[in-house]
Amino acid sequence: MSQAHKAINYRFFSTPGSTIFYQNIKDFSLNYSFEGIYKIEDMYNALDSLDEERIKNAIEAVFSDFRREFTAPEIIKMYVVNIIYKSIAIVSSLGGNTDQIPLLDSITGILAKSLIIDEMEKMAYEYCSKFVIYAKSIKNNTKNSDMKLVEEYIKNNYTRNLTIREISKKLYIHPNYLGHQINKWFGCSFNEYLHGLRMEEAKNLLENTNLKVHEIAERVGYSSYSNFLDQFVKKFSIKPSDYKIMLNNKN
Repeated sequence: MSQAHKAINYRFFSTPGSTIFYQNIKDFSLNYSFEGIYKIEDMYNALDSLDEERIKNAIEAVFSDFRREFTAPEIIKMYVVNIIYKSIAIVSSLGGNTDQIPLLDSITGILAKSLIIDEMEKMAYEYCSKFVIYAKSIKNNTKNSDMKLVEEYIKNNYTRNLTIREISKKLYIHPNYLGHQINKWFGCSFNEYLHGLRMEEAKNLLENTNLKVHEIAERVGYSSYSNFLDQFVKKFSIKPSDYKIMLNNKN
């Protein structure tokens, strides 16, 4: 390799404006090993986590290796391209529009240019930071959508023998995950939420119909009257029959 070519390759690892001395480059050669690419799994896992700090650490670690091993720019570009492909796959799996990934067009254009390693690292980090924000926004929208679907399904079916397993099958959500999410969304367990809806409807029927208490119990989804009675007293601190008497006395 000529001295000029060595200088060009060495400059890739130098800070902007620095002077290159022949004694530093006379034995210099680029490393075309794919070892950096083999480490991509750490980066993939960081991207999957959507944890910006973890992603930053993964980028810093691999670029530190690239500098120490004088990895060829072509190999580093392959690494960055793999990051882009992974980010596209994640956005696609979340149901997002891959055309709207921030910086996607600009980063693919930049990769065609001659950059030094510091610029490539900065570019990779900026891209990942924007990607994380976009992916999280998609994920949050998906969660909100799931919450509305679950809430609507329960409100349309709470007066019968409804189970969390049935909802999970209908909406294609794992039952354990669904139970955890219901706690987060509504601040209570599935059964507590279900009983709460039934009790509010029972109270409404006591106030606005002439149905007997046992008929109301069946109407709101209880095959066991004692279970209905326990839930009503727990919710309103009064028996439904006494509540009905109180309403009649007011009238």
